[in-house]
Amino acid sequence: MSFMGVREMIRGMIRPVIGTVVILLAGLAMAAAQQQSAVPVKVTRALSMPIYEEVPLTGSVITKRTSRLSPHEAGLILRIHVDRGDAVREGDRLLVLDDELAVIDSERIAAQVKEAEAVLQEAIRLRNNAAELLEDKHIPASDYAAYLAEVDRYAAILERLQHEHARQRRIVSRHVIFAPFDGVITAKFVEQGEWVNPDTALFELAEMQVLRIIVPVPQHFFHRLHIGTEAMVRFDAYSDQVFSTQVERKIPLGSDNARTFPVMIALDNGQGLFAPGMSARVTFRLQSGNNQAVILLPDDAIVRKPDGSGTIWRVDSDAVRARQLQVETGRRYAQKIEIISDELHPGDLVVIRGNERLKDDQAIAIIEEVEFKIN
Repeated sequence: MSFMGVREMIRGMIRPVIGTVVILLAGLAMAAAQQQSAVPVKVTRALSMPIYEEVPLTGSVITKRTSRLSPHEAGLILRIHVDRGDAVREGDRLLVLDDELAVIDSERIAAQVKEAEAVLQEAIRLRNNAAELLEDKHIPASDYAAYLAEVDRYAAILERLQHEHARQRRIVSRHVIFAPFDGVITAKFVEQGEWVNPDTALFELAEMQVLRIIVPVPQHFFHRLHIGTEAMVRFDAYSDQVFSTQVERKIPLGSDNARTFPVMIALDNGQGLFAPGMSARVTFRLQSGNNQAVILLPDDAIVRKPDGSGTIWRVDSDAVRARQLQVETGRRYAQKIEIISDELHPGDLVVIRGNERLKDDQAIAIIEEVEFKIN
């Protein structure tokens, strides 16, 4: 074969290879261009759950238990161990009365008890001797019966004195006032050196571990609230926190003027964050309709059009493209909105950031999946 023939044969072999390389390079260039044009987006998953009607009301924090403490006995105040604002535990000593005379009476009765015990022991000894004499027929049965009666009489005297002594010891102990439960001294009405009687108020003690919020509820909502109904509570002092609690009591006695009924909500104050008198913003969550589950998305998922309609961008299963869906919106709940669409299902990925720049069949690059929860 001539040189020219060999050269043509080599060119024929190279042309297909060059064409394949060109096609591959073109495909890579196109993929790179598409990758560069992918819109970065943030996504979330459609959530399915029942929604509730939210009823916002205002309430006030109150104590669950407040007690005005009084003495059991009259007496002169010797010592006061607490002051207004002090936190106390159940059993802590609060105040001591002068118990000198009560102690003297207790010691006097104790001496009488010892005397009665000795007299009873002697009566028992005489009875036992009489029993031996009766057995030998040295005394009549009537004399023995008299000894038995003496033992019974002295035993009764001893029992009475023992009860009197126990009572007097109790009187002595009641000259010390103890805290009946954990709480805070919110008021003090007496000072050292004063004479007090059983009807004298000494302190006011308020329980603080567990408080309540009392909420006046309009009559058209009252029948829909039940023990255990969920309530979300916010305080101005803790504006960034939401406290979850529930209805503890309903009081079916309304206000004639306002047509409201008091509802009490339990409030755990273990951390000491709250105080009686605080104002609270309470939102009750009431079951709405048949309480069936609906699909919820954040507002950012909705792209509004000039005609008022709305669309969302649902991410395809390959997670590289998003498809536009025409949807209807329904009720709002907890800053989320109900989505009505047969093509959207719970768990579907939906674009919530970057959706305003999307076009049909445009590539996307997911940079974050945001999880939203219903508070």
